[in-house]
Amino acid sequence: MEAYITPIKIALLTFPFIAFLLSLPFLIHQYHKYGGFTFWRAFIIFSFIFYLMCAYFLVILPLPSQAEVNELTTRRVQFIPFQFVIDFVRETVFSFSHPRTYAEALKQGVLIQPLFNLLLLLPLGVYLRFYFKRSFKFVILAGFFTALFFELTQLSGLYGIYSRSYRLFDVDDLMLNTAGALLGFAIAPAITFFIPGEERLINTAYSRSHRVSYLRRFIAFMIDWTIIAIIAVFVTIGGEAIFVSNVIYEFSILNILRYLMTIIVFFVIIPYLTKGRTLGKAIVHLKIVNDLDQPPSPNLYMVRYGILYGLIFTNINLTVTMLDLTGTSNHLNLLNYLIIISFFFTLVFAIHLLMSKLRKNESLFYEKISYTHMMSSFSLFKKKR
Repeated sequence: MEAYITPIKIALLTFPFIAFLLSLPFLIHQYHKYGGFTFWRAFIIFSFIFYLMCAYFLVILPLPSQAEVNELTTRRVQFIPFQFVIDFVRETVFSFSHPRTYAEALKQGVLIQPLFNLLLLLPLGVYLRFYFKRSFKFVILAGFFTALFFELTQLSGLYGIYSRSYRLFDVDDLMLNTAGALLGFAIAPAITFFIPGEERLINTAYSRSHRVSYLRRFIAFMIDWTIIAIIAVFVTIGGEAIFVSNVIYEFSILNILRYLMTIIVFFVIIPYLTKGRTLGKAIVHLKIVNDLDQPPSPNLYMVRYGILYGLIFTNINLTVTMLDLTGTSNHLNLLNYLIIISFFFTLVFAIHLLMSKLRKNESLFYEKISYTHMMSSFSLFKKKR
């Protein structure tokens, strides 16, 4: 059983980082289309990602060493259908007339392996029918090609990393995996009975479209800086970039000028012209407004983003830069004091974020100083129409 438990442990360890990366496009889509995000949608998508990771790791792990693979002389393919039935009849200790053999039979590989292959893609069938609303024919094809992908992964020696396959390409696995997906399709209504339906999930998301959560703001932030990073690669003068590609950058006079240019263009000029929307905020339906819920004047944008990017992120940037210098500086004591001071201000801002969250998303201090705040620009009427 360790061969089945270890891949699941690895999936648990790697899940948070991979899940965030894979779910980011989904979150963007949810906020753009529905203006909100629900617990059940989060549960469904995160559990689906976790399932896919577990399934993949179960197929490829544990990884042998190159030396072990080089010494293998076992066959690489098995093309005889229902060979697992023949193996079960030949090797099982199960005897219907002897109940004492039941428990021992459940521990044998001739039963565990086919059962595992049947269950491997069962959740896929459930997800495809319940969440993705796919047909019976689609599930057959999806189950078969997913199983084929797994088998070819094994046959190729993990895409050529190994000199040969270290697991058997088995036609029975294709059959059982596909059958498992169909079984999942069949039992999906029973399994998902207590989960809200799609219409209820959509209506719940619509009802939350007015909320300006930290998650929604963070996604807008990620979109903004991803777009900026792409633009920074292509927009140059004389081969020199005119924008920084990251909010954390290497300090130099030229990079500071690029940073200022980036903030002015993308966080002052563009929002002023688009009535409070940066590129990222427009996608997730957020906008910046003044205390009268009207588009702010340019000087308010300057104050808002001057504090956010000129003080907060510059302070974080300084901390990172000074940490890099600790191994080369001749003024180590002074540098350590500066790092402590810089880290203290960063910690204070982190506590401020936490306290604001506990107070149900009160305005952050730089918003209060600039007399601006974030509000949803999602129009339920336009979406439903």
